[in-house]
Amino acid sequence: MTDPPRRRAHDDGPAPAAVLAEIDAEVAERMASGELPPGLAGELDDLFRSLSPTGDRVDRRRRSVELVARRAVVDVNVPLASSRPGGRVAKRLVRKAVGWYARFFAAQLAAFAAAVARALRLVSDDLDGLRRSVADLAGVMPDAAASPESSAPPGPPRWVPLVAPALAGRPGRVLHAHCGPGSALDALRGAGVDAYGAEPSAPAAAAARSRGFEVHQAGVTEHLRDGGASPLAGVVLDGSVLWMTSPAREALAAAATGRLAPGGVLVVVSPTPDEWARRAGPVLTDLAPGRPWQAETWAFVLERSGLGRIETHRQGPPDAPTEFVVLAYRPAG
Repeated sequence: MTDPPRRRAHDDGPAPAAVLAEIDAEVAERMASGELPPGLAGELDDLFRSLSPTGDRVDRRRRSVELVARRAVVDVNVPLASSRPGGRVAKRLVRKAVGWYARFFAAQLAAFAAAVARALRLVSDDLDGLRRSVADLAGVMPDAAASPESSAPPGPPRWVPLVAPALAGRPGRVLHAHCGPGSALDALRGAGVDAYGAEPSAPAAAAARSRGFEVHQAGVTEHLRDGGASPLAGVVLDGSVLWMTSPAREALAAAATGRLAPGGVLVVVSPTPDEWARRAGPVLTDLAPGRPWQAETWAFVLERSGLGRIETHRQGPPDAPTEFVVLAYRPAG
């Protein structure tokens, strides 16, 4: 004796297609009665697509500009449908009576909306051009520009003995920005620091992972903003983050400060601008978006970001230091 066929789970209720059809029918009925504006459904669809997280930010920006352009036209022909006796006639009389005034204001509003749409499109086109320029620039940058540590000799950087005691023993994790193949991660973990890395270069990130380190292949600002809300005990800024553009570095400092736990430490390790130019060579210094800041500039920006107890340590010959380390602490309160 065979068992009766099992009922599918979705047979317990109406099928999704039937529910959607019922919703569409109700929307059409309400639009025909004048209860809903005729373009509301399309507007909601466009708004949903413009805000949907499924696409990238460039696509969402373009769809948002297209939405503004499509909505730049103001329709003064309000719907006449009505379920009340004489309602249709009354609406037609009102529309005729105020039609001239409505068209006068609608024309001005439409002209303003069209101007805004054109301005947004120009800004969007400029942003696209800027993105292409940055992509082209990245394509001709030397490989060392991705992560200076990728060409560094093995062994811990000389700043680790100074920084590790400030980070060790603090509850929480420590992020090393642009960690390269992980020599600093190795030294920090050996000193008892729960350190992990963020590295935008795929080969360098793969090399660090092959050594057993946790490394996220991402830009440090992107990782700080999108990598979760858990506070960090420390953030070490190193590598090519030090010659971003000035606005990008300020945004990075703000993002890092926002992720620090109370009492956390933000560390900046940087060669002096002159030493960096000597190490990097003419090609990289000419193509790089910016030059490293001085220690005083970092101290000013970090203090403005809400950090305190800022310490500056210079390394190298006393009369001509080649590297500096800035430690800034987030107040514990």
